[in-house]
Amino acid sequence: MSIHSNDFLSDYARTLIRVKARQLVRRPEFTACEVDDLEQELTLHILTKVDRFDPARGSLNTYFAR
Repeated sequence: MSIHSNDFLSDYARTLIRVKARQLVRRPEFTACEVDDLEQELTLHILTKVDRFDPARGSLNTYFAR
């Protein structure tokens, strides 16, 4: 399945990715300049795991948050 991340990810998911990346850079093993890289890694992680999403178990936003 070929999905462009801008077509698939909701505003909620993009906001969640930004928030999580900024939380991670507060940890000592990361630096503030890594926030963009972390956002890309989190986006890639979501997109590579999308085949595990089951709409019968919850909404897409719940899947992203978990």
